[in-house]
Amino acid sequence: MDLALQTALDLGMHRRDFAVSHAPNDPVLQECFRRIWWQIYIVDAAYAAIERLPTFMANSVISDVDLPCEEKEYENSTIPKPSLLADFDFREFESEGKVYSSFAYLIGVVRGLSQASVSVPWQSDGSPTLEVVAAIDSVIDGWLLLLPESKQQVMNSGGDIDELLYFANMWVHAALVSCHRAFSDITFNPLEVLSSCAASPQTNALPSEVKQVHTMRCLSSIQQQVSLLTLPKRPFCHSPFIICMVVVGTLPYFAACTCLLRGGELVIAREHIRVIIGCLKALGDVWKKGRNRVQELQAIGKEIIGATGLPNTRMSETVAATGATNKPYQTPTSLPFVGSGVLYSPIYANEFAQLWPLMNQQLDVNTWITDNFPVQ
Repeated sequence: MDLALQTALDLGMHRRDFAVSHAPNDPVLQECFRRIWWQIYIVDAAYAAIERLPTFMANSVISDVDLPCEEKEYENSTIPKPSLLADFDFREFESEGKVYSSFAYLIGVVRGLSQASVSVPWQSDGSPTLEVVAAIDSVIDGWLLLLPESKQQVMNSGGDIDELLYFANMWVHAALVSCHRAFSDITFNPLEVLSSCAASPQTNALPSEVKQVHTMRCLSSIQQQVSLLTLPKRPFCHSPFIICMVVVGTLPYFAACTCLLRGGELVIAREHIRVIIGCLKALGDVWKKGRNRVQELQAIGKEIIGATGLPNTRMSETVAATGATNKPYQTPTSLPFVGSGVLYSPIYANEFAQLWPLMNQQLDVNTWITDNFPVQ
């Protein structure tokens, strides 16, 4: 990824005039050049999001590259006059309500989140501050409110999914969960750190009424992710980055099942988790190295939900919904946890040998994303 970005910068692909000067009479090739730059930007941002980095190299580059057109236009080689990035940045003042491409709206929300992240201070350990949460909320709310009607649904009347808008919406809700979870009532379970996609825990002393707002926003985004996953697309195949985005939402859902949700809410949450795992397993069948993330999530969920005495059958969940009392929340292992987000005592692989047979195969996210992803 670093090599691709540096090569693009050396060539000058981040400048608006690159496309025209290198393909003066070929609008399709010009569009291809624009897409290459913006795809590099998006992937670089996705790496940074997975690694919990507040910024990334492409975000520090001043770029004025025109925005890509719609996918159908590109596929049919009917390239319109490109939209200016500057015009998109001032779209809230347009009276005619111009509709940009789905790729442009994906670029817009990623740029907005990236620029907001470097404009406000973070905790020294990389956890979000309340200023960060407010900034992220503003970016996302503004982006959603300015989406034209034709871009508000990721599936059209013919059942086709707009993969770029799908990716953008998944990114939005993963960002909301990451920020709001730290200030919510959803207790952080020590086993969550075993996931490559886990967020850093944070101790906060907010008033309960304030924490409730963060809790509801976090749970709402998790449920929105479930809604996106259940769209009727077969075969189930999306970007590999979707896997980590969904894991970001599923880990706090595990914890919420043990410390927060009761009765009917717990029943629905458990069904949601079954849907999530099923969808992620389908993605793992497409993106081979994504299977590790899915098995990792299954192992963590089995330990968190199973070891806390939660009902594990639909019949038991129905009983719980009608008034039975669940066992109180208990940390499922004896692993002490300190405020820095590091396990105080080591976890030995043989302790999880039966639960987690792939303990010594947990690759760095950069490694498995940058490798080839053979479709089976």
